[in-house]
Amino acid sequence: MTPGDEGRLPQAVVKRERRVSLAWLLPLLVLLLAGWLGFRALALRGSDVLVLFEQGYGLKPGDEVRYHGTAIGEVRGVELDPAAQAIRVALRLEPGAERFARAGARFWIVRPQVSLAGVRGLETLLGPRHVAALPGGAASQRSFVGLEEPLIVDDMRPGDLEILLEAAERGNLGPGTPVTFREIQVGTVLSAGLSADARTVEARVHIQAEYVPLIQEKSRFWNAGGVGASWGSRLLWMELGGSLARVLLGGSVALATPEDGGGVVATGHRFLLVREPEEEWLEWEPAIAVGSALLPEGAEAPRPVRARLSWREGLFDRRKSRSGWLLHTREGLLGPADLLSPPAEAKAGSTALEAAGTVVPLEAPLVPCGAGLLLLEAHVVASVWERPVGPRTSQAVECLAFGDQPATPLPLPAQRLEPMEGGLRVQASFTVDACWHGACVLSRETGEMLGMLLVEEGGARIAFAGATEAPK
Repeated sequence: MTPGDEGRLPQAVVKRERRVSLAWLLPLLVLLLAGWLGFRALALRGSDVLVLFEQGYGLKPGDEVRYHGTAIGEVRGVELDPAAQAIRVALRLEPGAERFARAGARFWIVRPQVSLAGVRGLETLLGPRHVAALPGGAASQRSFVGLEEPLIVDDMRPGDLEILLEAAERGNLGPGTPVTFREIQVGTVLSAGLSADARTVEARVHIQAEYVPLIQEKSRFWNAGGVGASWGSRLLWMELGGSLARVLLGGSVALATPEDGGGVVATGHRFLLVREPEEEWLEWEPAIAVGSALLPEGAEAPRPVRARLSWREGLFDRRKSRSGWLLHTREGLLGPADLLSPPAEAKAGSTALEAAGTVVPLEAPLVPCGAGLLLLEAHVVASVWERPVGPRTSQAVECLAFGDQPATPLPLPAQRLEPMEGGLRVQASFTVDACWHGACVLSRETGEMLGMLLVEEGGARIAFAGATEAPK
């Protein structure tokens, strides 16, 4: 205490404490709650889109919007455009159908129609119309121009193929014309029109994914079905080509593929369409694996390597050879015994084996690995098959034989196979070319490797491979 401060009382310092008043907090909570409720109401309401059509076809409010037969919304209003150029159709999409309010979405009015693609919209003959829809991309969009005609193919899938047919004249080509293989529809004509120089007619053809292996470089296409007439000995002969349905609808496009088809083509490949097939085409009977999935999900197709065994024999040292497929495993090269061991008539030291472009020494040990199969303890520069060999089966199963990886595998139907000791015998009526000798055979049901295909003088058979351990 300093002099002179005696007798003075201490003075308190008052500090004001700032507090948030509840009077302000309550309105803030109310605003947040109202905003959340409003956002949720908009989300539950769905999306509103506007579609313009040239004609309304009897569409009215309350009619459904459908995707693959399932309702995803409804028509809220139908009115004439102010410029009298179109019909404005307001749609309300259900929550969760936002993909149909994005750029690229397509809409059309379903009504009864009969065309080359078949009878469509039959359910609307007596019942109400509805709007069919397909989803769009990523960007949001609220206004669309509707399609006046339904899509010929409304379910494009990954793996589908689109090719071009060139013809001298349009004929029966048109949107919806079916494309058939052995009178089974495998595709559809999407459009047909003049080429850029007007010298030919071009048709875009969609091929379903499961039938794409049928369309190969040497495939041939011709007009099928329709009505033909000819005079003969005071009589008029009428010829109906194909089924009655195809005759009434204008015919179809047929195709055939030889055994050596040259490999599957890519999208955009061009083929010539002719009026009539050659007799040779009708006799082609290729074995081509088709289906939505050749092997189960997760199964791996093997990659065998092409091999050639050559040797000299006889008094004049004639050079002979045989070819086939070998599978490169962790233990070595697995393949037909006649491809991995010198023949008895070969001169000593004249045998040579080439696999995957590499000369393989034959001094390595040979291990029996099934009826007619050997394992050569040697390795080449190639991918290694790391999967185990599946269990042997006492019954015929659906199989696929894999040779050259880019080529189509050879289907081996169960009805063409017969159980035998150490494998499955291929019926003599099912011809197997020698180029498949040594091809790896997998079960279509399990995806496991059963063995290898051996093409011999007496026919073909599947030799079960000896069991191998799975990689650790």
